[in-house]
Amino acid sequence: MQRGAAQRRARGGQDVAGGGGISGQVRRDTELALARHLARRPEFVAAAAQQYLRVAADAVHAVDERRRMGALFRRAAVEAVVLGDFALAERFLTATLTAGTRRPSSP
Repeated sequence: MQRGAAQRRARGGQDVAGGGGISGQVRRDTELALARHLARRPEFVAAAAQQYLRVAADAVHAVDERRRMGALFRRAAVEAVVLGDFALAERFLTATLTAGTRRPSSP
């Protein structure tokens, strides 16, 4: 317990996940930025979709982005089926359903 407090003080008071690394909010923001960047390139559809899977539920609220994210999940699901990864395709398709039906939360 005391060691954790010392670690936080050594990092300028920033609370970190697991006693090392970056905080949950910083990690989520970084993963979301990476997903958005990868989504701009068609050759990175699967990588972008996997990044969005990690943060979509709580970090993406804009309706337009949720629609783009849903389309990205559908394209990634097709790629996963072509590669024979049916479990991953199912994850993407499930995420597609929630991307389109989840209401944006109020700020």
